[in-house]
Amino acid sequence: MANQIRDGFVANEIKSVWTPQQSIEWLGFIWNLSNSTLELPNKKFQGLKLCISALLEGTRRPTCRNLAKVCGKIISMKPALGSICQIMTRNLHMMINSRIYWDSFVHFNDEILQELRFWYFQCENLHFKCITPMLRIPERIIYSDASEYADAGFTVGDNHIVHFMWDKEYRTKSYTWRELKAVKNILESLQLMLCGKLVKLYTDNQNGSMKLDLQVISLNIFHICLNNNIVLEVEWIPRNENTCADALRLDKGKFGLHSLRSGGASTAANFGISEKLLKAHGRWGSDRSTDGYIKDNIQSQMARLNDVVEAEAGPCDSQSAEPVPKAPETPSFESSSVKSDYLPNYLDIGKLSKEDFNRNDNVKLQIMKKKWETVDDFSFPARDIGGIKRNLSSVWLKKHTWLRYSVSRDALYCACCVLFGNDNTRDKSFVTTPVSDWSNIHNYIKQHERLESHSHNDQCSLHFVDVKESKTKPTTSLLSTKYKEDIGRNRHILSQIIDVLILCGRQNIAIKGHTPEKSNFMAILRHTAKKDEILKSHLDNQLAKVKYTSPDIQNEILTMCGEIVRNRIIRDCNKANFFALIGDEATDVSTQEQMSICVRFVDNIDGKILMREEFLRFVRASATTVEVLPDLFISTLEQYEIQIGNMRAQGYDGAANMSGIHKGVQARIKEIVPTANYVHCKAHVLNLVEPCHCTCFPRPLRQNDDGYNTGNSVFLSLFC
Repeated sequence: MANQIRDGFVANEIKSVWTPQQSIEWLGFIWNLSNSTLELPNKKFQGLKLCISALLEGTRRPTCRNLAKVCGKIISMKPALGSICQIMTRNLHMMINSRIYWDSFVHFNDEILQELRFWYFQCENLHFKCITPMLRIPERIIYSDASEYADAGFTVGDNHIVHFMWDKEYRTKSYTWRELKAVKNILESLQLMLCGKLVKLYTDNQNGSMKLDLQVISLNIFHICLNNNIVLEVEWIPRNENTCADALRLDKGKFGLHSLRSGGASTAANFGISEKLLKAHGRWGSDRSTDGYIKDNIQSQMARLNDVVEAEAGPCDSQSAEPVPKAPETPSFESSSVKSDYLPNYLDIGKLSKEDFNRNDNVKLQIMKKKWETVDDFSFPARDIGGIKRNLSSVWLKKHTWLRYSVSRDALYCACCVLFGNDNTRDKSFVTTPVSDWSNIHNYIKQHERLESHSHNDQCSLHFVDVKESKTKPTTSLLSTKYKEDIGRNRHILSQIIDVLILCGRQNIAIKGHTPEKSNFMAILRHTAKKDEILKSHLDNQLAKVKYTSPDIQNEILTMCGEIVRNRIIRDCNKANFFALIGDEATDVSTQEQMSICVRFVDNIDGKILMREEFLRFVRASATTVEVLPDLFISTLEQYEIQIGNMRAQGYDGAANMSGIHKGVQARIKEIVPTANYVHCKAHVLNLVEPCHCTCFPRPLRQNDDGYNTGNSVFLSLFC
């Protein structure tokens, strides 16, 4: 320090600390080196809470300038609090950026109130940030992962497992969204167990994003940890180190109890359990049913394959090289002695998937339309079934036109059920399970034709072919035509109801009556229905639940009409560039103060310059004082997006609280908009002059009197 003083620097004795310290306040933060944290002093929290409470309680005007002061205090805490300062001021920044000018009033929506309340109540709980990595032993370790079907996680040690299946909406979300949602679900499910503990969470996703939906989930995770005093440390690991959570997130819908039944029976058979006991346990009555569930283990399959290869290779010299095992080839009938001209001329269903059918209607049409003309010339392969060589007869294909033969599978399919059927049908024969038991083919066909689903699918296939060949209109087209007719009818009825309401409003006719059915509105509407059959049938329909004639619907329609008229007035006012504000007060029958707000502007309509004075709305005022009315006028104009800076005049009555040049309403508004000059309302001036004029004459004036004509000329010259 002596060197700095010698060089001309002057030390501030008050702010200087001359002894070594482990905790020191510097640059507005507390640098605590004993636990390696950067903390916020208490005065920062108190200053922030005072600013927020002033805005929420109304002691400070809710302007963009005051809102920016709060944001500035929060952002200055970012070195100690982190990115939460940016995330939890997002709506505040959007409101500030949409300002007209700095002193414009703002309306606090729910999002802004939520952020302000968050910082008011939670800012003291977020008081420090670690500035160096610390080696801490976690009390709980969690692994999480997510897929397009589900998310899952588990805790190390006690092995608590959390699993959630995604619905259709969640499956369309991004991979990062699902991973983040998995963390939230796990913490939410285990929050009681994790309360007050240091938790280490491992995940194989490290993507970040500024998208709103991801930030919302992050805030939910933050609140879960904050409310349960959970200290969460997240660490990324490679996917190959997250195998347990990766296995838990698989789609459990693809693994049912039926697979366990087959697996259990196969395991029991491989361990030598008797066939009789297996049939009793599985409730199988025939050998065919039992064989369908029992699968050989891999050792038995490999042994049988080697036997087949050795049998086909024949005897070989012991000194020769050992032959390489080769699996038997699948017979290809296209390359057999049968001519290719005799093969089916439709696509092989056994080689196609469900996606191929759904993706291309031409594939469906080709399978349904084309017939196998050379079926009698085709030589079907023979197989050993029950000790007898059997093959398919072409008679079945010609007799039952819905059958389609698969050369690759040597089996039969039902074309209409494969193309138009439901996967949930109980009988899978001819659909997902092709039939190749030629000894019982008659029973299979007879049983399949009795199914109601087969009859339905057969009708669907016929309708599909007719639509593709333009023999009939598609069902969607017929439904669309009926839908359009209903829309046109409903719009016609609603337009007649709206016209009657507009007529009543334009002619100042009371809408309601002693009862809804005897009101002026219903009387005019029924008179209109005498020449309108659609409206008449709608009103006379006693079964109709919705007629759009109730008082609530009337009020809703009138409100919408008023909004349309008001929006046009606002559009024309902003288009005129300049306008004047006119306001007055009246007390309604409920003794509530109502302020009428009008705007006056110049408009060009078809080349004619017109002065328009338009009413905006009545606004209920809590008081008619100077403190309340300016904010009420300005906030109403901003609510309807009228440019405050274009105000060039303001007109009120001559009351002191309105016209005062120092502390009146006009003076307060002129502080905000300097160009808004005050003009005493001419209607109020006339109201004051007329009584004084009448008291100048001893008797009532007649039309032929000179005083009458003189007074008229004065009034016309002053106010017209």
